[in-house]
Formats: sequence, C-alpha cells, structure tokens
Amino acid sequence: MTLRMRFTLLIGLLLLFGVGLTGTTIYLGERRVRLRERADSRQALMTAFAEYCRDALKTHDHLQAMNAAESLVRAAGVLSAYGTDEKGRVFAHNDVTRVGRPPPPLPASELVLNEPLSKDPRERAQSVIVFSRKNIERAEQEAIRLTGRRIAGATAVILIFGLIFSAALARSISRPIQRMARATQELAQNNLDHRIPVNRSDELGRLAGDFNHMAERLGELDKMKNDFVSMVTHELRSPLSAIETYASLIAEEWRNGDSADLVDHLTTIRNNATRLGRFVNNILDVAKIESKALDVRKENISVAQAFKDQLDLFYARAKEKNVTLSADHTVDDVTVFTDPDMLAQILTNLVGNALKFTPPGGQVRLSSKARVVRNHTAHVQLSVADTGPGIAAKDQERIFNRFEQVAEIRDKMKGQKGTGLGLAITKGLVEVQGGTIEVESELGRGSVFSVYLPEE
Repeated sequence: MTLRMRFTLLIGLLLLFGVGLTGTTIYLGERRVRLRERADSRQALMTAFAEYCRDALKTHDHLQAMNAAESLVRAAGVLSAYGTDEKGRVFAHNDVTRVGRPPPPLPASELVLNEPLSKDPRERAQSVIVFSRKNIERAEQEAIRLTGRRIAGATAVILIFGLIFSAALARSISRPIQRMARATQELAQNNLDHRIPVNRSDELGRLAGDFNHMAERLGELDKMKNDFVSMVTHELRSPLSAIETYASLIAEEWRNGDSADLVDHLTTIRNNATRLGRFVNNILDVAKIESKALDVRKENISVAQAFKDQLDLFYARAKEKNVTLSADHTVDDVTVFTDPDMLAQILTNLVGNALKFTPPGGQVRLSSKARVVRNHTAHVQLSVADTGPGIAAKDQERIFNRFEQVAEIRDKMKGQKGTGLGLAITKGLVEVQGGTIEVESELGRGSVFSVYLPEE
C-alpha cells in the first residue's frame, strides 16, 4: 500500500469517526430537544384547557369549556378532554352525553394529564386530558426520523467533502515525500546535481531545502575527494619521482666517474624527501587533532621572540618574492601561556600562507595585543596581516575545513599549490589550547588572521 493511500485511509477513518461522533451527538441532543418540546406542548395544552375550565366554573358558562374540549380532541393524539366541578361531576366534555355524570375511569395504557382547578385540596374540581400514547409515540418517531435524515444527509455531505479534502491533503503530503525519495535515488546513483524544487514554507519545504543543502554539500565533498585524490597523487608522486630520478642520475654519474653535481642532486633529493615528510606529518597532525591525542605542554612564551623566529625563518622566502615581512615593535613585553611547538607551527602556517598569496611588492605584518577580553576571559591576540587578493565572505568559514582551498585563488597560483591542510591544522592547534581563530578579509584588500589564546 502506498504512503498516499495510507494517508488517505487514515485521514478518512479519523474524519469518519469524528463526523460520526459529532452526528450521533447532534442526533441525541436533537432527539432530546424534540421530545422536550412535545412534552412542553402537551403541558401548554393542559394549562390552557385548565384556564378555560376555571373561567367556566366562575361564570357558570360551561359552553366555552365544552368548545375547548372539542377543539382538543380534534388535535392529533388527544382521545378526550373534560373538566369536573367541586363535587366531582363532569361539567365540560368533548362528548356532551358525559356532562353531569361522574368522570370516566382513566385508562392505564394512555397518557393522562390533569390539573386542579382550585387551590383547595378538598375540592375535586380538575381538568383532564387523555392523550393517545400510540399516536404520541408515532408522532415523536416521525419527528425524530426526519431529524435523523437531515443529520444523516448533512453528515454524508460533510464526509464526502472531507474524504475529498483528505485525499488532496494526503497528495500534498505524499508528493514532496515521493520527490524526495526519487531525489535520494538520484543521489544514490551519484547524480549529485539533482535538486528538489522548494515551493512551500512548511516542514516539508524546509526538509526539501535541507536536502538540497545536503546534496550541495555532498557535491562539494565529492569534488574535495577528487581534488584530494589528485592532490595526494601529486604530492606523493612528484617528490617520489624526483627522488627516484635523481637517485638514478647519481648512480649513473658515479659509475661514469662524474661527481661534479653530486651535492646538488643530493640536495634535491633531500628537499623532496622533506616535502614528502611534511605532507605525511600534516596528515598525521590532522588525525591527532581529530582523535584529540595531542599532548599540550604550556609555558610562558615571549611573543617578541616567537615573532623574531618567524622573521628569521621566512627572511629568504620574503626576499625572494620581494615581499616586506615585518613585526610590530609594541610586543616586547607581551607573553602568552601556550605550547611552544604548537605556537611555532601556528605562526609558521599563517605566515607561510600569507607569503604564498601576497604578490611581489606586498606586505606581511605580525602584530599582537595583550589582555583582549573574550567571553569574560583575558586573551592574547596574535595577528598576521597580508596584502594578498583577499577572501570572499562566502569562503571565510570553509577555508578552515580540511583540504579546502579557494578555487579562484588556487587556480591563479603558480608553482606548488599546497594541500589545503594548513589552516585546518592551525585551527585544531588553537582550539586544543582553548583559543579561537578568526579571519577578516575583503576581496582585493588582503586578509588578517587573528589567533586568540588565553593568557593563563
């Protein structure tokens, strides 16, 4: 059974139960009201006839009471009506032959209503109306039957429209679910470009939007996977190929007795081995960060010394690229309580990235601030600013993900592209020490990466 059919049946059954219960309640209430109205009508006839009889006794004009009794008998369901005086003799009756006689015996099988004509309980004057119980029941049943028919007709109309509405409602619910099921099949077949049209704002619309976001993210992850495979292949193949090539070249030149370029060849092998080791270490660092297996050993570190180490480390590269690398002189007295190795790696990654993306003639500047209050805790702020191409707002969160790189900037770069792990590792090293990292950037105006580490 399809989901749509189940929805229709379920809503239909609930509607049938609700309408049936409502119809039954209305019917019973209407029946009670009708019976009460007829009982009140009979009592009203009794009261009116009693008034005629009282007037007849006061005026000694019994003709008016006689006419009232005859009129009552002509009414449906009345068998007889009469009035007796204080002596208990009939003075008004629908049958004139009964006048002056004792009242007839009251039939036990019929409905009898009577009302005293005097407030003195010793007097026997009263008015009596005998109703035919069979006629009363027949009239009541007919009235109740008509009421039941009206309610049943109204219930049937409501039920029909309700079933049509339930079918439409079930269709409106099942269609987006069916579209989502088909979209899931498309994703399962690796069609990651498939999207669900979002044309509603309820939960199903939000679910479709979340599905599209998931599909978009899966597409990005699939592209990241392909880029990662390509990058890993390149990162492993290039240094290994270079090592193999130069090792063969050394062996060949050594056999030929030519060792003039031996040192250069060994240097090339060493550089490629270092590059390969760095890549493997990055992969291991990511694994350690994710498994929270990093051993943090904090101590007070001079920020001025840490910045000086970075200036010395990147002096040659900055000069080669014609980029001005500098540090603020206001950091002499600033210290930070951190793991020295982690701090060195954090700054190395940030400064290395800044130099990589800053064009010739640009600047990379290191700066710091002490006692920056964040979340009611004092932090030390370490910043690396560059005059590179900048990062679009939509990419500023993504760049801290593993293997994420801004495609537009990566495509414009020449030479070694990098692995896309540096900022992910940097963020992990900062957060494992209770800090945070942020970026402020604008396209065409450079970027500022700021690290906030607790003072203690």
